[in-house]
Amino acid sequence: GVAFLRLYNGRHWLNDVIAGAGVGILSARIGYWMLPLYQRWFKWDSPCSDIMVISYNPAEHSFSINLAYTF
Repeated sequence: GVAFLRLYNGRHWLNDVIAGAGVGILSARIGYWMLPLYQRWFKWDSPCSDIMVISYNPAEHSFSINLAYTF
C-alpha cells in the first residue's frame, strides 16, 4: 500500500520501489540466515526475555519507562 501511494503521489519512481522491496527482502533473508549464529554468540538460549529501561529527557524534563517482553 505504501509503495502504491508513493508512486501515485509522485514521490518515487517504479525503479525506486522495486529496489527498496529487493533490499528489504534480502535483508530479511540474511537476518533469518544469521539468527542461529547470533543465538550462539549472544547466548540467547532462553525462549523468554524481558527488558525494562528508564530514561530521562532533559529537554522536556520528563521520564519514561519502557518495558519489552519477548516470548
